[in-house]
Amino acid sequence: MVQSMCETSGPAKVRVWFHTTSGKTLFDKSYTATNS
Repeated sequence: MVQSMCETSGPAKVRVWFHTTSGKTLFDKSYTATNS
C-alpha cells in the first residue's frame, strides 16, 4: 500500500488528508513515507 502511495505523490496527498479525519496516525505514517 505504501508503494502505491509513493507512486502518486500528487493525488495521494489529498487521499491522505481525508484519512486524517478518520485516523491521525495514518497521516503521520503516510507523510513520512512521502518525505522519505
